Amino acid sequence: MLSSFGTITPDQLRERFPGLVIEGDKEQRRAAWLEAKRGKFGASSAGKLWTSTLQLADNATSRGYLAEKAAEIDGAMSSELGGASVKWGSEQEGPGMLEFIERSGLAVTHHGEDQEWIAASWSDQIGCTPDGIATNTEGQRIPIEQKNPHSRAIHARYMTMQDGADLLKYAHSYWCQVQHQIMVLDAPFGIYFTRDSRRTEQAARIGWWVVPRDDAFIDQHKARLLDAVKERDDLFNAQAGRVWVDLSNFIKQ
Repeated sequence: MLSSFGTITPDQLRERFPGLVIEGDKEQRRAAWLEAKRGKFGASSAGKLWTSTLQLADNATSRGYLAEKAAEIDGAMSSELGGASVKWGSEQEGPGMLEFIERSGLAVTHHGEDQEWIAASWSDQIGCTPDGIATNTEGQRIPIEQKNPHSRAIHARYMTMQDGADLLKYAHSYWCQVQHQIMVLDAPFGIYFTRDSRRTEQAARIGWWVVPRDDAFIDQHKARLLDAVKERDDLFNAQAGRVWVDLSNFIKQ
């Protein structure tokens, strides 16, 4: 029992119990993760740069995304999760990955508290944080992306996919997310799984697919991201150097 040690510091706890997770550690790790990805282009929003037909997006969503990245450079990044569906997905991630590991038989690293921001080898402004990483027989890292939909209907729809290529038709934003991770890790494919913990039949509860690498898209996506980094910097510099209208010319005190 901890009481047998008397007064004990967090560092002593970590030394005595290497696997122990301290709440303060979780908060520090999340803060460090947010700082590592500040203003950078990750996988979760990759789809904002592309339309559902994989044309370059030039709309309010893509422009807002670039403005958000520019604002992050010298602004705080919110660590709060909003909305019932987002909170549900976040709460289910840990149990979901453990169930996937048990059912699939894969050895998975970089999941749960061990997730980390991984920068691309060709740009430190572009990276990803996979939900987990497996390693194939050639030693290549394989990204794993999980979804735990709050909507039972969405999970049921995903479960009708025949193969990983179908993900583009079912949810282009998630397909782009997986392709982005494949690009950053230089992987031959990615793994996508969906899970609904409310289903009791195992075959209907969780399903997974191999998402093939799309080299043509990855080449275009890489080029778009490199342009986006420059656009982000131009936006930031324009905002920093902007001179606002002198209101004294319009309102006399």
